[in-house]
Amino acid sequence: MGKSPYKTVLLPIEVPDNDFCWDGHTPCPHFNNEGGYATCDLNIGEITRVKDFVYGKPPDCRALKKI
Repeated sequence: MGKSPYKTVLLPIEVPDNDFCWDGHTPCPHFNNEGGYATCDLNIGEITRVKDFVYGKPPDCRALKKI
């Protein structure tokens, strides 16, 4: 197996300080619902639809620590 052409870096990101990718008011900058399907551009887990215009964060995103 050869050396990977990619590297993993630690880079600060901003996400809403709550349990939602979009709470109907403040969307996460990484939240994307283009085409009607909610996704996370960070590929950090599956987004759950709570109700219309409210989407919960994936558990791995909720577990991220504030710096």
